[in-house]
Amino acid sequence: SWTNLVTERICDAVDAGQLVNTPAARLAGNGICAALIGFLVAPGSGFTFTDRFAEIVNAILAGLRPSKEAS
Repeated sequence: SWTNLVTERICDAVDAGQLVNTPAARLAGNGICAALIGFLVAPGSGFTFTDRFAEIVNAILAGLRPSKEAS
């Protein structure tokens, strides 16, 4: 259900033009949820959970944002 929720929010952002509509956008919810599970299962990386998770989410979403050249 988490994957569905995240995927729905990403689709909302695509519909609003905040993210590019690509096949990667449809998989981003899976990637974000997989990162969350990975951080929960394999702690001890030396990073705080919230900082590292935010870094991963921002990296995934940065690749889906419209380029400034396309504007």
